[in-house]
Amino acid sequence: MNFKETLTHVFSLSYIFDFNFMPISSGDRLYMIAGLVSVIFAAIFEIFSLWSKNPVTKNMWHKLAAPLGTGGILEVIWYGLRFENVKLFGSHFAAWLIGLITLIWFVTALVYALKQYRDEKDKWEKQQVKLKYLKR
Repeated sequence: MNFKETLTHVFSLSYIFDFNFMPISSGDRLYMIAGLVSVIFAAIFEIFSLWSKNPVTKNMWHKLAAPLGTGGILEVIWYGLRFENVKLFGSHFAAWLIGLITLIWFVTALVYALKQYRDEKDKWEKQQVKLKYLKR
């Protein structure tokens, strides 16, 4: 199969909505690998969150890690359901839905990180300076 045929197959309604009783395919393994990579990135972001001394930065890393960890674990669970031939949850539609929800959730967290993070961090730093001089 060439690339165009593969894309046509992956985006076809029969591929997305019909349940495939065939053994696990390489495309199914890609969903699992994407889930594992997502969980690894979530763990890295959580480690950054733990190392951060600034609560605003800690919150930002945690907001970025939450969708990746949740979506990644759900994709790995989907792979297990697909492996066990669970009819309803083992369909490709469920995997696409998990990926889409994870992507939307992550993009909203990323937009927060890019837009509001600096303002909140500046506010927090100004508050820390005020508290530093008020304690004297």
